[in-house]
Amino acid sequence: MDRKTPVKAPKQVKYRFRGLHNLALSAAFLLVILLAAVLNLIAKDRVFSESENRNLAQKPAVSMASVLDGSWGADYEDYLADQFVFRDRWMSLKLRLDQMMGRKESGGVYLCEDHYLIETPGNSSTGEGAALWRSLDAINSFAAAHPELNCDVMIVPNAISVLADKLPENAPGGDQPAQMELISRTLSAQLDFLNVTDTLCQHASEGMFYRTDHHWTTLAAKYAFDAVAEQLGITNPAREYDVYTVSDTFEGTLAAKSGSHAVTDIVQVYEPVGTNVSYYVNYPDTHTKSGSVYVSSALEGKDHYAVFFGGNHGILEIITTAGNGRNLLVFKDSYANCFVPLLIPYYESITMIDPRYYYGSAETVLQTAQISDVLFLYNLNTFLGDTALGDVLGAK
Repeated sequence: MDRKTPVKAPKQVKYRFRGLHNLALSAAFLLVILLAAVLNLIAKDRVFSESENRNLAQKPAVSMASVLDGSWGADYEDYLADQFVFRDRWMSLKLRLDQMMGRKESGGVYLCEDHYLIETPGNSSTGEGAALWRSLDAINSFAAAHPELNCDVMIVPNAISVLADKLPENAPGGDQPAQMELISRTLSAQLDFLNVTDTLCQHASEGMFYRTDHHWTTLAAKYAFDAVAEQLGITNPAREYDVYTVSDTFEGTLAAKSGSHAVTDIVQVYEPVGTNVSYYVNYPDTHTKSGSVYVSSALEGKDHYAVFFGGNHGILEIITTAGNGRNLLVFKDSYANCFVPLLIPYYESITMIDPRYYYGSAETVLQTAQISDVLFLYNLNTFLGDTALGDVLGAK
């Protein structure tokens, strides 16, 4: 009698194919990891990310001390994250997955209404760190040591405050109004605090910040200038401007951090009408001069905001034909780059110092440039965590 081969039950076949499917997925996953590891070994480390406009972490040196205190491990994790092959594409994929799961934050950036990307509060949300108090003490000491100077402080609020209505529901927004109040209350009477928060909030719907970048727009800088011109001692400021759009394809640092590329921004420059003042810009760090504050070659790169002065410099000088004896020194971060061009007609010279990149003496500049006015111009997020301003001002 022939013995028939038993037929497998449907459930057994189902389990067998499920096992093969899981095995294939695991093998594919391991293959992707292996391929990425090989490509990471082959690929040359990048020093700078144009898409994120920042220096990337480099391979840390190994030492017994750094291994024992754990700093080497943390630095190596940062290095792997920054140098991972196809990093930008992986970030875009992660963003899509996050959005599918209903998340409204990616890479430290809120995904907000009207395609706005807004930085999360971060570690500086309390605004009461040692860096802030050191900067405020240094500014007060500087003003006390130079009673002959007209000193002003302008701290610009960030999009998280001005555009709070666009944040995701229940998203923590920090407390920038309270931080502003703390700063203005702590400054000595020798310093004028220039409040631009109310003005920016009044015009919030007109585009005070880029959608894809953390900077304010030139329109916002123009509104701020209108609001503070009198306090700066400018008696007859321009009211009309020729406006030129120099880019409509700008994708800023927040697009790179979040992986969101839904929109692009326009970058505009404002030229005051009827001022009849000419100027040139001196860049000591590159030993070059230019007849314009605008660097068109920056529009060929990723960071179109760098059209203003070509980005940040430790020190630069603007020499004008105003001939009024007023010489301005600006201690600044990058928010000043689109604001300072609006000041050119009203000063004989403007010297800009970015303490993050400047290692000289502020006192020397005061004497050689015959400074009469000083402006501290920062955005609030940068000012809260700044550690360089106190050094330049000679703080102990």
